Amino acid sequence: HITPFKGNSTSYMESLGKGKKLRLVFIDGDHTYQGVKRDIEALCGAVVSGGHICFHDYCLSFPGVVKAVDELIMSSAEYQQRCLIKSLIVVRKV
Repeated sequence: HITPFKGNSTSYMESLGKGKKLRLVFIDGDHTYQGVKRDIEALCGAVVSGGHICFHDYCLSFPGVVKAVDELIMSSAEYQQRCLIKSLIVVRKV
């Protein structure tokens, strides 16, 4: 079941309520470092073990995306890179 949501990650998590778990998150929002960091902090804690997080625009054209994903996701033992296709990186939460 997929539920598209237009808005920011914080308001999305508020709309879900406490304790909601996610199996897949696709992040394609604010491309600044601070914006991606906010998305990661708001959403990734709700992703279940074995769930996936997709980040769009993970490429040199968007250094804020790359920096935030590398620092907060790729450097963590909690996540494993599954694939990188063009500018889409997919990670799995261990």
